[in-house]
Amino acid sequence: MAYRHRSFFTATAGVMAALSGKAAAAQDIFVASPPDVAGKRPQPEFDQKGFDLRGVKLLPKIDSGVRFDDNILSSGANVESDGVGFVSGELNLRYVRPKVAVQASLEADANRYFDFSEQNRNNYSASLAIGGIIRQSTNYFATAAIRDQEAARGTVENDLGFGSPLERKTVNLAAGVAHDFGGFGLRNETSFFKVDYGDVETQTGVISQDFRDRNTLSNSTTASVDLSERLSVLANGTVSSSDFVNEQSGPSRDSRSVSGGLGFAYNLTELLNSRLIVGYRKTNFTDDGFADFKGVSVSASVDWHPTALISVSVNTSQDILTSAFSQVEAVTLTRSSAVVDYELLRNLIVIGSVGYARENFENLDATANRYEARLGGQYKLNRHLAVGVNGAYADRSLSSAAAPGQDFDRFTLTFRLSVLA
Repeated sequence: MAYRHRSFFTATAGVMAALSGKAAAAQDIFVASPPDVAGKRPQPEFDQKGFDLRGVKLLPKIDSGVRFDDNILSSGANVESDGVGFVSGELNLRYVRPKVAVQASLEADANRYFDFSEQNRNNYSASLAIGGIIRQSTNYFATAAIRDQEAARGTVENDLGFGSPLERKTVNLAAGVAHDFGGFGLRNETSFFKVDYGDVETQTGVISQDFRDRNTLSNSTTASVDLSERLSVLANGTVSSSDFVNEQSGPSRDSRSVSGGLGFAYNLTELLNSRLIVGYRKTNFTDDGFADFKGVSVSASVDWHPTALISVSVNTSQDILTSAFSQVEAVTLTRSSAVVDYELLRNLIVIGSVGYARENFENLDATANRYEARLGGQYKLNRHLAVGVNGAYADRSLSSAAAPGQDFDRFTLTFRLSVLA
């Protein structure tokens, strides 16, 4: 089954990425890239087998290991190293048929630090995704996910630089449909996001983060017009609203955003797919006490397989987030990353990545820059056991107008053992 608007009919690729290449090969709409490439090639002697239960595939997995961190507190002024032991469990349930695929996932992990026990944290999540074909030229997808996360220091969610890990509960719902009219494609997606932050415990007391709790509702529509078999012109429009639910006093940070952009999708071959949309966005705050802001919006991706043993993925995106500090109206986060998978052996995948993120604190005229690099690999001993090692470096620097003491760099080294049924 072939579609001219391939970018539209991979709409479910993100939520169905865990589908095995062998199972998905006959269902093109569920595959972001060809299945017989690095990291996705079916390997009967090493692939997880799982259990079959009346047409449902059960795939359990347990990871355990140790991670060493030379700056556990993510502080430039007070550098402390530590180690952490971790264990995580994952259960995926998959149901795949020619016109529909369903996946449910349950995950839980625990992190226990050797010295800084106040940084211990647990994470839980559950998700459900469904995608399918309504008829030959129409497909749909829907996802629902909940997560209870204790974010470590140094992450975008927890840049406080002090106190215990930040608890962050989220609910994410999304649904979309795409249709190919023959030379013209149309895709619409609606999403709802709810986030609830817990309080931060410090040596001097508890600091409430309730002012960050919010609900976000958005709708995005993308149109595609074929200029050739390989090139399509894209147009996108998005509207969203962000409502803070615990603002009891002071000015409201509720806002409404509108963005629009033009771009293209270009497929040089089945092994090189690219997509770029550049446009304009504007956010208006409900309260006149906050200044509206506007700027360029960018969304880009490249999926390239130069050989059967190498896969390259490049992505750029922008998001508008809330800050950990109440005096900051909003943060525009621009992220770019490149990931390379190299199948050194049939059972050894080496993964390297680099990333850059820029945070613009809109009303402070301040910025923060993040750089990250990772290198590691996974060696499959058989279909039930795998070992892995990963090294990562991160660096964050802020301009002088931003909060002082938030600069840091850190290096982590992780060893992992995976047990699969």
